[in-house]
Amino acid sequence: MNCERHPDKVAVARCSECGEPVCAECAEKTSALRESYGTLCLDCYRSEVQGIADYYAAKKSRRLRNMILMTVFYVIGIVLLAICGPVGGGGLITAVIALAAVVCCGIGPIIWVANRHKEAHDAYEERNGVTYNVKSTWDGNVKVEREKGNTVLGFLILIMMAFGILISPVVIIITLIGVINAAKKVKMYDNYIAMLQ
Repeated sequence: MNCERHPDKVAVARCSECGEPVCAECAEKTSALRESYGTLCLDCYRSEVQGIADYYAAKKSRRLRNMILMTVFYVIGIVLLAICGPVGGGGLITAVIALAAVVCCGIGPIIWVANRHKEAHDAYEERNGVTYNVKSTWDGNVKVEREKGNTVLGFLILIMMAFGILISPVVIIITLIGVINAAKKVKMYDNYIAMLQ
């Protein structure tokens, strides 16, 4: 049995995805994913690597968008807090501006917590399948809904809102680190594809 890509070379394995014969040279070129996917032919390897690169590119894009939103709301909150000083006097207008500032500063951490919750939930579903809650409604019917774990999420959102002015810069930096790491992963997997050329 000879390699599909190199007909002059004897195959040492079969592709774990499509079953094509794979020679030692092809097996070596695709070794970066061997631990997770087994031996792959060049086409299946390219497809898997492209899928992983696309996943990290989407993650990078989502985190970058969230970081920009968090930064904008935090800056608005700080500006509103700065306005409270000159307006001052402790009147209703000052209270409304201060409340708006606290809300704006808390939005960034809420976005961060909600995004981390979604990523963790999606990763759990990918490993274990979708889980459901079955509840009885007030009228005696049964309601089936996707498990979301929103009780903990709601508690975290309250904490983030209360301490948003202190937490926002931290979560913005953490998100920036996530963007950089995702960009590195995209570059690494793009390099894997380029090595096949």
